[in-house]
Amino acid sequence: MSQPAFAAQRWPFSYEVLMAFQRGDFAAVLAALRADLARCKAAAPDADQCLDLLLGLANVAAMAGELEGGELHARSAVALAERSLPAGHPDIATSWNNLAVNLNIQGRHQEAEPLYRKALALREAALPPGHRDLAASWNGLASNLNAQGRFAEAEPMFRKALALNEAAAKPYPPDIATSWNNLAANIDAQGRYADAEPLYRKALALREAALPAGHPTSRQAGTTWRPM
Repeated sequence: MSQPAFAAQRWPFSYEVLMAFQRGDFAAVLAALRADLARCKAAAPDADQCLDLLLGLANVAAMAGELEGGELHARSAVALAERSLPAGHPDIATSWNNLAVNLNIQGRHQEAEPLYRKALALREAALPPGHRDLAASWNGLASNLNAQGRFAEAEPMFRKALALNEAAAKPYPPDIATSWNNLAANIDAQGRYADAEPLYRKALALREAALPAGHPTSRQAGTTWRPM
């Protein structure tokens, strides 16, 4: 019997994908990823070999403005992860999270909320405490609630994401800056302007220290072309 494929055995992103992403040419990334997926499928995969390509396609399609196409890839990724990976595998949570992100970008916030919650629950069961993906899940759910105008409910979740990012074994300063900025924006939306101002300033200072001048801070958008 064939054994399940693991991440190291998954179909690699091609050179064309990597170079197009570095240029910021999402249309070219999308075309190259589609070609990669076609080659992967033609190789008759027996497990999850094509999963990263589907997750990448879901994200890039959304970034390129092809939201419905991105949703189809995200749903395909969920289906593949659920049928090919063992229960509790963290990439099942990643697949649900990517679908939630896609729906959220489309403005379908109420549909996205239970998927964010499902991904968070799966990650909490699968990952060690303090893992950065847990911070990403708390931040995604909080951002979803913010978009629904549920600011007070979202605030403790933004604080949770911030605490996890700051306590990470290998802290990533741009993520910490984003967490401070998200918390500031949430407090600002609640009308607590004096409380929000020093948090905005802290986020700005962290970004200026961590990133080169003119950096697009693309991670702030809430998704990347890679699985998340």
